[in-house]
Amino acid sequence: MTDPFDILICGDICPTQDTRSLFDTGDPELLLGGLTSRIKKADLAIANLECVLSDSASAADKIGPVLVGRPADAQLLAAAGFDLLGVANNHVGDCGAQGVIDTLAACDNAGLLTTGAGTNAQSAAQPKIIQQQGWTIGIMAVAEHEFNSAGPNQPGAHIFDPLQDLERLATLKAECDYVIILYHGGIEYYSYPSPMLARTCRALVRNGADLVLCQHSHVIGTFEEYQGGHIVYGQGNAVYGYRDKLSWNQGLAVNVQLVKTDVSGNPEARIELLPIGCDKSGRVDLLPPEAADQCLQALQERSQQALDSKWLENSWAQFCDRLGQNQLPHLLGLGLWMTRANRLLRGAIVRLLYSGRQRMISMNVLRCDSHREVVLTAFSGLLASPKKDQNRK
Repeated sequence: MTDPFDILICGDICPTQDTRSLFDTGDPELLLGGLTSRIKKADLAIANLECVLSDSASAADKIGPVLVGRPADAQLLAAAGFDLLGVANNHVGDCGAQGVIDTLAACDNAGLLTTGAGTNAQSAAQPKIIQQQGWTIGIMAVAEHEFNSAGPNQPGAHIFDPLQDLERLATLKAECDYVIILYHGGIEYYSYPSPMLARTCRALVRNGADLVLCQHSHVIGTFEEYQGGHIVYGQGNAVYGYRDKLSWNQGLAVNVQLVKTDVSGNPEARIELLPIGCDKSGRVDLLPPEAADQCLQALQERSQQALDSKWLENSWAQFCDRLGQNQLPHLLGLGLWMTRANRLLRGAIVRLLYSGRQRMISMNVLRCDSHREVVLTAFSGLLASPKKDQNRK
């Protein structure tokens, strides 16, 4: 019989100002504390690298922060015991094509496997298949579309496309004993699955995923068993520096022990959730027992709440009502100060400047797939041709 196989998966990793000195020591235990021994003990250790690793690539023209580490950071992650990094996320393209190329090269030079980004869309979409100790493990990393996408001849991340990826997933499952999806998406700071995220993750399970791990939210979410598979709607941070909010400073490492228990060879997956946290220096470690128990108890309570579809619908609506006070001004082209005013006035600016009919028109463009495709294509053309704007002045 095949021996048990342990897989440890951590969430988002990004060097920050407060962790820079810890990365530069080259000593993984100074950065990851006792978690290091769990990483090294695993037969396969995985995490999401949410930054560019480059000494020379320039920042891309984008909105949002530009996150950049050093190529040597990959050496430290390899020394910590990581074997594979998912690189499908919203920051891998922060320094354009060269940044993606440099990041992949840094990982390769450190002996780290990667999946979820590549020199073009075809290579970025390739899952990684690990054959080890009699087991075949498939890992697919996907991201939502921001300033990160790979193209036919453009380095970048693999953007989730259900029309292709569900078929790709079914093919991967046919080749593997166990399939893991790293899904980089959802809404930051929301501790529950949105309706769309829940539908997406459940579809992934129905089409072959054994474990779906949602990353990107920076908070621990909920846990769900679904049709024989497992879904974590928010893994929280692994290494992302310290902030003055408890939710940012905690995350989950997920350990999967695979055991073949019957004559058919089908594996049983034993899931262990390991709460981790960082101190004010950004140093990460396993939470002490009492804090870990509190973290898991809160996770269990949220997961139970999420089973109530009516409660979840109301929670999502309330969250979007608050977040929309920022997002709607962005969509409608209002500037920073108008956005802040709209938030302070609980959405009054948008209601004052745009009539109900105008808001209805905007909503219909957004919710209709065909209308949205036209708008996205048109905006892409405008961004690619800035001289048109200059000629109008």
